Amino acid sequence: MKILVCGASGFVGRHLTQALRGAGHAVTRAVRTPREPGDIAVDFRNDTSKEPWLPRVTGMDAVVNAVGVLRDSAANPMQRLQAETPAALFAACAGAGVQRIVHISALGVESGVNAPYFTTKLAAEQALNGLPSGLRRLCLRPSVIYGDDGASAKMFRNQARLPVLLLPMGGAQQLQPVHIDDICAAVVRWLGDADAAVAAWVAIGAPGPFDYARLKIPILDMYGQNDHPDVLAGAKRRAAGLVQKGSLKMMVPGADHFFDDRHAALLAHVRTWLDATLAK
Repeated sequence: MKILVCGASGFVGRHLTQALRGAGHAVTRAVRTPREPGDIAVDFRNDTSKEPWLPRVTGMDAVVNAVGVLRDSAANPMQRLQAETPAALFAACAGAGVQRIVHISALGVESGVNAPYFTTKLAAEQALNGLPSGLRRLCLRPSVIYGDDGASAKMFRNQARLPVLLLPMGGAQQLQPVHIDDICAAVVRWLGDADAAVAAWVAIGAPGPFDYARLKIPILDMYGQNDHPDVLAGAKRRAAGLVQKGSLKMMVPGADHFFDDRHAALLAHVRTWLDATLAK
């Protein structure tokens, strides 16, 4: 199949492009900054009508929309990137005779939470749902998407550098993580299935949900193979102190192996800060 992947330079789009090419499809990347031969330059912030999209999608068998941002800003406005531009893209696909559309949305868009991330994702879904009934479409609703080169993995690794794990709101947030490879496998399989459902809305994630606190600790513990004795020396005492104070902080076993002897000053600062905090 000839497939256009929108947002192909992002985390999800990059992996989808690789997986689709690995499955034998001819993939064209729609990106802000072209870097490969055949790339199409797209201004996702301003291409909010179907006219600029028509020549891009004409001749494509399928279109995948993986454009998305986590923070609303003037540079990356969610209303345009996640609502208006996808609606224009979908309308162009219908007008150009594209056979299939895949849209990466988000779990929780129908929760009623009045936040731009969810309301704009929901608006795009509504536009997708309003297309002609014969156009096959797959809407995936993942929770946190995990992968070694993804933003969530980078965040976990950065937090793992600390000997204390901070849990906002007690870590009670509910998550159902899914690996990027599972997202790619689902898309590849659906596109290759001649009998795939005409309109499929699929929530994809781990059985659960898990509390944020329960989820993070095993991930952080993966990095605990070279514990630094200077940090671990008072770990049990500090952990006991945190529990006694009813703190929402938790000790993370092994999270200090990123430190080595070159970080003596940082280690000393961490120990001093922990001891001073618990002494209050």
